[in-house]
Amino acid sequence: MATTSARASNAPAIIANGNVIDVEGPKLGGSYFVRIGSIAEVVRSTRVIFNTVPTSGHGPVLEELAEHDLSQHLLVSLPGNGFTMSARKHFKPERFPRNIIESSTAPAASRLNGAKAMVGDFKTRMELAALHPLTDAEKAEFAAYFPQVEHLDWLGNLASIFCANTNPFVHIPILHKYMNCPGKQSLGFYTDCAPNVVAEIEKFDAWRLSVVDAVSAATGIKIDVKGYFETAKDWYGSDAQTYGAFAKGLKAYQNILFPADVKSSRMVQEDIKRNLVFWCEIARKAGHSVDLPAKYITEVGAELDVNLLEDGWTLTSIGFENASLGEIVSYLNGSPRA
Repeated sequence: MATTSARASNAPAIIANGNVIDVEGPKLGGSYFVRIGSIAEVVRSTRVIFNTVPTSGHGPVLEELAEHDLSQHLLVSLPGNGFTMSARKHFKPERFPRNIIESSTAPAASRLNGAKAMVGDFKTRMELAALHPLTDAEKAEFAAYFPQVEHLDWLGNLASIFCANTNPFVHIPILHKYMNCPGKQSLGFYTDCAPNVVAEIEKFDAWRLSVVDAVSAATGIKIDVKGYFETAKDWYGSDAQTYGAFAKGLKAYQNILFPADVKSSRMVQEDIKRNLVFWCEIARKAGHSVDLPAKYITEVGAELDVNLLEDGWTLTSIGFENASLGEIVSYLNGSPRA
């Protein structure tokens, strides 16, 4: 385990606990010794590096990794969400990783707080894609890192990984509806709130799928995506007939409460600022309406007294303001910047 500026806050508690993380969960419960070192030590000691820092922390991680030569390394980001595109910005070409693998989701519902971790149910399936094609033997070798995940679904490109992340389209309608609800901190984010927002989620996810269709039609680039409910059932091997029943009954969701601090929550920092704002940028380039996501972003931002449309991951903020739609999708797929 390497400490980075994005995850350094947990290191002192883990060290004080004897370099042990205490894990609660149905499958991996117990105490685990971890070796805490620097990024440099990790680069020297292995040729496979896993980044498990949330999307909002990818920048600081890549800044530190880019100080080293990873031309002989496989870099894996769980999750991806444009990780390879960001890596192109940070690495010199001669130091760029020999390959990068991204996932659309984490292998399990988990939270790390100091030296304590909660690991819920593991996903039954997980979507992955690689910058450079892998052989069947390489895929089988990689699958050994995830013995608890029954199926690794290899998608055709990294843009599909970005578009397969359904979290913003589930989380934001829930956040929007309940952020002013009295006593919301005692509500289960999924178990109590989600069943009452299914219609809004379905409408929002239909917008995502229509943008993907527009982008594929305009660029000729195939993007592999499924609807949010089919994705959720695949992730957890559920046979629920409705999303409300799924959210209410899934063990992995039982202890996840509505965020006490909405502004610093992953729903705002990742789902809106990193993902949804960029979705709007892509949709505009495809000539698609952004009225629905802009409504959510604007109204949530107004409640938090921040302009999330300007504060998020825009084409201007990442230096793509003059890029065409085809170039943007190519960048998501890991192509070098022009």
